[in-house]
Amino acid sequence: MALSLFSRALAGPALTGMLGAASWQLAARCSSLFAAAAAPPGGAGLSAWCLQQAANSSSSSSAACPRPPKVADLIDMHCGGPYGSPEQQASPLKVLAPGLRHFGGVHAFYGQVTTIQCCASNVQVHKAVKEHGAGRVLVVENEGASLRAAVLGDILANLAHKHGWAGIVVNGCVRDVASLRSIPIGLLALGSHPMKPGKGPAGQRDVPVVVGGVAISPGDYLYADEDGVLVSPGPLEFPDAEQLAQLQALYRSH
Repeated sequence: MALSLFSRALAGPALTGMLGAASWQLAARCSSLFAAAAAPPGGAGLSAWCLQQAANSSSSSSAACPRPPKVADLIDMHCGGPYGSPEQQASPLKVLAPGLRHFGGVHAFYGQVTTIQCCASNVQVHKAVKEHGAGRVLVVENEGASLRAAVLGDILANLAHKHGWAGIVVNGCVRDVASLRSIPIGLLALGSHPMKPGKGPAGQRDVPVVVGGVAISPGDYLYADEDGVLVSPGPLEFPDAEQLAQLQALYRSH
């Protein structure tokens, strides 16, 4: 029964079809960055800023940016079984170990991953946040999860937000914590540190990294909320209301 339900969930309509043209029109109104951008596959190009603005909007339009689904619901829908089951162990979906904390103004975000591996330097971070983010998530692996200095503060977080990044995950520290809370972008890090980074080697861009015990590659998809962080090799379909009801009924039956 469980496997048939999950198979049915996976065979549902694509996310882009669920969004519809009206949602993308609102996404364009959220920021001029999205006005000329084509809708990306899997819906991953909607930034966390757009989601936040849609939630706070007083517009009379009936269209609304879709909120990210709960990470727990995505796991229930796509992992195929509970922890330790053969289906879960065979699933390509991976969950990062606890330890990352939310520092940004948005606590639920998702997008396609681009990576940076650095060593006491944020040169690559400076370059990345000035690019058109297109709703992507920047994953920064700092010197094996070093806690000796911050690699990002409010200035770089603001640049990332203004350029359309959905979120940033730092396997290390950030600073300017009070200011970061007011920036509408997803931002996860291990902790805070007032020391700015050094001027070591620039680091590498778009290479495999390991964060929270999980290998993350450029092009993966990352989904984060207050429960934790999920990584998938491809975009995940979001559950609709019927699928959510079925998953909840299945959970209650066990």
